[in-house]
Amino acid sequence: MAAVNSLQWPYTPGKPLSIAERQHIIQLFNGGLTKTEVSERLRVTFQCVTNVIEHYRRYGSVNPLGHSGKQPVALTYDILEDIEVWKHQKPSLYRRHRETTFGMHCRERVNVIPALYPT
Repeated sequence: MAAVNSLQWPYTPGKPLSIAERQHIIQLFNGGLTKTEVSERLRVTFQCVTNVIEHYRRYGSVNPLGHSGKQPVALTYDILEDIEVWKHQKPSLYRRHRETTFGMHCRERVNVIPALYPT
């Protein structure tokens, strides 16, 4: 679904500029044009030009950064042993899991259908 930016130029929302377009923005800006002039010449928004230039200044590259995501937690044997100790010291921490897993429901903690479990 193509849209039109403020300079009446088509673009696809959510799709980043190509590397070639980013390099062209940097070349024009380094060649002496202002951000506004680059924006008008390439028909991209001023904010887009600003973002590309700022990214280039900060990282020295026009390539976008990857999305790294959260690093998985590594459970070591020490951590697993501690969890076992806690399970034995405080079994109530794991009560809901046991109740739902083995069918022993506690009405105040687990949503159940009352007709299935008469009082």
